[in-house]
Amino acid sequence: MRKITLTIVLIFISLNISAAISQSGITNLKQLDSNGIIGLISGNQLTGFISDGPFQGPVVQTFFKNGKYETIFEDKIYKGVWKVENKKYCSKNNTASNFNCVYWYTGNKDGGTYAYIIAQGKIFHQYHEVRSVEEARKIREAEAEEKRIADAKEAEQEKKKAEKKDTSENKDVKSYRELKKLFYSLSNPKIPRASVENLVQLNNS
Repeated sequence: MRKITLTIVLIFISLNISAAISQSGITNLKQLDSNGIIGLISGNQLTGFISDGPFQGPVVQTFFKNGKYETIFEDKIYKGVWKVENKKYCSKNNTASNFNCVYWYTGNKDGGTYAYIIAQGKIFHQYHEVRSVEEARKIREAEAEEKRIADAKEAEQEKKKAEKKDTSENKDVKSYRELKKLFYSLSNPKIPRASVENLVQLNNS
């Protein structure tokens, strides 16, 4: 199923959103009844795009079977409750007092099947991907494990670089100390010649 990069905003010939809607480019646009809406969203995570006033961009909606939902938009999480009645999807966030109700549709475009939320005569949500909550959880866990492995590998590489740098610096310090000791030995007549020669050989080894 192709991914859409922009939300499609449709202006309908008729503002009666309960009536049949015709729009160029979208075929088989059908309004879902209550059972259709529940079958589509309950226990599932939907990924798509939103175009609703100041809210523009990718959105992920998770509809739990216990009647709660979670929306991720612009890296923020919004939570609330949802229900379906009279062929309408109704929801309210945790800070709202009243439910807001909209219609759900499905349709075909560019060889793919999409789900739409419609209100006030236009589509303002479009979803191109549906997966179960359990599948979404497994994907998150797999991605988290991949990140953990990648981070551990990067940390190990940084550790090896630091150890290599530390070893090199210690070697330089040791060489400096040996040279300093050799210089002192050569300039000090009280040190036996044999000891000086040993230091020279040690430094050249």
